[in-house]
Amino acid sequence: MLYDFLPIIVIITSLKGEIARGFTGRPSLVSNIVSISMVFLPRWDSLSWIWQWYLYIGWVLGAIAFFTYMLDEKLEGDFYIISWLLYNSVIATIICLYFGVVG
Repeated sequence: MLYDFLPIIVIITSLKGEIARGFTGRPSLVSNIVSISMVFLPRWDSLSWIWQWYLYIGWVLGAIAFFTYMLDEKLEGDFYIISWLLYNSVIATIICLYFGVVG
């Protein structure tokens, strides 16, 4: 559906920030997870358990990123490595495009 492609606009904005800084920052991580959630939630019952757990982990990382960013707290480098490996803007774009096309 057409609205499945709308999160890509948010992801492109995140990608610009990632390229400028060289890593996935907390605002980019949160926006990527929100975008993936917008694509996954309408088809939650038909998703495999792997994709459901992928989103669960993303919500936990996103909540940590959001609250530590709002409270101006620092995070360890491992957090950024894990978030970059799993939820960077390129991966989020591929997921949104795949589920937008395949459904």
